[in-house]
Amino acid sequence: MSLDTILLAAGALWADETLVSTQVLSAPPGGEFTVDGQTYTGPATFFWPANSTHVLGLPNPPPAYPGAQYYFQYWQNSLGQKLLDGSTIAITASADIASYTAVWQVYYAITLVLDPTTAPWSCAAGPQWAKST
Repeated sequence: MSLDTILLAAGALWADETLVSTQVLSAPPGGEFTVDGQTYTGPATFFWPANSTHVLGLPNPPPAYPGAQYYFQYWQNSLGQKLLDGSTIAITASADIASYTAVWQVYYAITLVLDPTTAPWSCAAGPQWAKST
């Protein structure tokens, strides 16, 4: 079999395969996630063969963000279903599900600075963490 015949056959197989568009993102933006082992920080769109299996997860070790702490909550698909199987899940590419979102709870560092000359205030040392809403 010639190389041209092999390439023609491969092209025919590819043309018959249905591809579906799937977006993977983070809410709020900025949280990192992995798709099939590759790390992303912003929305990523993939064109996968229908019914192919892929793995969504979190980087290990989790990233450090100056002034913020991201705590993973769950994965959610575009149908509004919360996928509570843990931080790593296997998905099947489907035209019915347009996206998967890594949902995070974010805490931000807040440092309170007081002027001790105006009142007898006291303050805990170091930053305190406030939960985002």
